[in-house]
Amino acid sequence: MKNTIIKHLAEYQLTEFGSIARGGEYKGYWINDDECPAFTYACLENALKIPIKELKKEMIELRNIGLVHLMMTIDSEYYKPCGSGWSITEKGMIYAVDNNLVPIN
Repeated sequence: MKNTIIKHLAEYQLTEFGSIARGGEYKGYWINDDECPAFTYACLENALKIPIKELKKEMIELRNIGLVHLMMTIDSEYYKPCGSGWSITEKGMIYAVDNNLVPIN
């Protein structure tokens, strides 16, 4: 289940240029925090078909090993906090790339 979640988050981290958006460079992928998508439990449940009860347990385990983090989201119209969501970390992207969970161009 860990790889399914990380793969999903990593795929959404890819930009239209085929690179990873988060803040540095890793194996040819650029990383930029401004482009970081965040997902609520409901979004993940719908996309992955994993019950929220199981997701909560998995996300906490993934957070504890540093592959994901819970982040504050900002409304793009008013630039105010509007909730929180799970996002992949740089360590999570490295895990995804090294384990071939996302395509390397």
